[in-house]
Amino acid sequence: MALSRAIAALVLVHVAGCVNIGPSVTNALTGIPPEPTTKVLFASWHRALVMGADRTYQPYEGSGPVADPSAGRIYLGTSTGRFYALRSQDGNVVWSHDTGESIHSVPALSEDGSTVYFGNESGVLTALDAATGVPEWTYQATAEIRCTPLVHKQIVVVRDVRGKVHAVDGRNGSSLWLYRSEPPEGYTLASSVGVSLAKGRVLTGFTDGTAVALKLLDGSRSWEADLAEFLPGDMGMGAQKYDVNTTPVVLSSATALFSSYNGGLFAMDTLTGSIAWRRGDLDRVSGMTATKTRIFVARSSYGVAALDMDGDSLWYSHFPSGTLSDPVAYKGRVYVTDSRSGLVVLSGATGQVLDRYTPAWGATSRPMVVSGRAFVFSNGGHLFTFGLGQH
Repeated sequence: MALSRAIAALVLVHVAGCVNIGPSVTNALTGIPPEPTTKVLFASWHRALVMGADRTYQPYEGSGPVADPSAGRIYLGTSTGRFYALRSQDGNVVWSHDTGESIHSVPALSEDGSTVYFGNESGVLTALDAATGVPEWTYQATAEIRCTPLVHKQIVVVRDVRGKVHAVDGRNGSSLWLYRSEPPEGYTLASSVGVSLAKGRVLTGFTDGTAVALKLLDGSRSWEADLAEFLPGDMGMGAQKYDVNTTPVVLSSATALFSSYNGGLFAMDTLTGSIAWRRGDLDRVSGMTATKTRIFVARSSYGVAALDMDGDSLWYSHFPSGTLSDPVAYKGRVYVTDSRSGLVVLSGATGQVLDRYTPAWGATSRPMVVSGRAFVFSNGGHLFTFGLGQH
């Protein structure tokens, strides 16, 4: 009990003092970023969902929060297998549901907010009543599900870590179709890549370097593109990693963004799969997002790049980091989580690092920013909430 109180006290100290690290341009002589000029994050409340005895040797939480502002609830899963609905006002538990297996899938809500969907490490896709937590149905996939479900009307689509795409009837959990992509021989990478939707086509990519578009209604392949052919020619075979390693980002109904680990960034036609433009220099991408006018690309151990919609560079923010998540753009700022140092906030205009909050064990799941607040679920199993300073 004394140890639990000590841990809680330490967490509160972390929340109370957000650590700023300053602009992204480091001092050429010392390598130390200058002092920050802006404070963005103001601690609100936090909720411990995974306690010390339940953490693994290297704590990791791959799920993350999704909010329903109209209902005043936040939903997220944990490595313990328990899924929570929390009151967004103060983090109090509304209900919880135990799946019996770790959850590293960010949940998704039905279009009317009545059902919440998520996957777990047993490959079970679960649908719960969002108001009560009562199970509506489950669907058994062929491998772990670590992506966010795609929900479109009455169809739920997920991709498991072994490259199979499952379409499920959102009303009862029955299978609609299954698309199989076999990984290259001897290639056992478990991928958390998800799926996106554009013009009735499900977009995703696989460990063999292919990007595909599948027709939503029946799962038949509309087109396939081999991005592996764009690997640098001087790379040895042992060094080649050509997997499509992030969830595609839809830029418009006609264009979507794909990334290949060593092949770079590709803007592709959603109807034909033809390449509109490519940035081979932006390899090792770990997350992407886009607004109407800008693309933000996270590169683990490098930082975040901003591009215009034609793929031209606007700025590059290089800062010390581990693995970075999908960035989140919100009212002129960019929020991204770092597996080593937690939540990082950048200026969307310049890339300057404005603020940072560093919980124990960092954070892996993407942050959520909604209604003037930022939420981050740390690898230590705590959900932290911050009010956001004005511009």
